[in-house]
Amino acid sequence: LWQQHVRQPCVVVAQGGLAPVGVQLAAREADDWSGAAAVSRLVLAAPPTWADMTTAVPEADLRRNYDALRSPLGDAALGTIESRWAIRTFSDLFLFEGESDEAW
Repeated sequence: LWQQHVRQPCVVVAQGGLAPVGVQLAAREADDWSGAAAVSRLVLAAPPTWADMTTAVPEADLRRNYDALRSPLGDAALGTIESRWAIRTFSDLFLFEGESDEAW
C-alpha cells in the first residue's frame, strides 16, 4: 500500500501490544522496504515495557498458548470475543462516549 499509493514518509501510531509491530515497521530495512524512508515518526501509545518487547516468549509458553487456543474451549472463547455483540459491547464501554451506531 505504501509503495503503490502513499510514497512519502508517514507517522505510524501503534497502541498497546501492537507497539512492537510499529517498531519493526520503522526499523526494518530490506530490498523491498526502507523503514527510514517510509516512517518519519513513530508514536507508541501505552506500549509494553521495552524489556517485554525485546525479550522472546519462551517456546513452552508459545506452545501452551497455541494449544489452548486450538482446543474446543479456546475455539469457543475466540468465537465469542470475535462476535459482533462482543465487539460492539467492548466498543461501547471503552471506545465511544455513548453507543456506537450501525455505520461504525
